[in-house]
Amino acid sequence: MTLSSASSTYPRLEDAARESVAEHLLQVVVLRHGQELGEDQIAELRRRIDVHLTVTAALHSFKLTNDQEPAFVVRPGGGPHD
Repeated sequence: MTLSSASSTYPRLEDAARESVAEHLLQVVVLRHGQELGEDQIAELRRRIDVHLTVTAALHSFKLTNDQEPAFVVRPGGGPHD
């Protein structure tokens, strides 16, 4: 196998592990900012963590080879509108 033909994907988290990751991320935020957050905000934060984990799993599901380039160009010092 050559480098250009190697493909990789991130391992898929089982539901229990995904739930554990979400809970731990929420605990970190609550420990740092809990005194500033209401119950509704904490519930919204949990929902957003779940969304981010879902999107991350979807992005990680694409198999890429080492010879595939990103769909964007990085220009030093330039922004998206330069």
